[in-house]
Amino acid sequence: MEHPIDWLVIEATPEQDFKLEREAREILSSEDHERVAEFCASLHRQSWAKDQIIKNCIGKIGDLEGQIIKEEMSRPSLRRFVRKVLRYLFSED
Repeated sequence: MEHPIDWLVIEATPEQDFKLEREAREILSSEDHERVAEFCASLHRQSWAKDQIIKNCIGKIGDLEGQIIKEEMSRPSLRRFVRKVLRYLFSED
């Protein structure tokens, strides 16, 4: 069974893992501290921008899910079903 947030799991290929590790080691072994500092600042700016995009995307997903739920709840048959369930759950028997 697929979990609702499985799409958030990152599954890198061995080639991708190797490339990432090679690039990280290259940065760590660099003796050009000014270049590394500029690279770090650039990555920080990119990270901030991506964080903002992700925040906006999550908000939009929430809005769309809310619209779907609202439309589903407006269906008469579903509304009756929900009422029956709520009556059953909160009945005083």
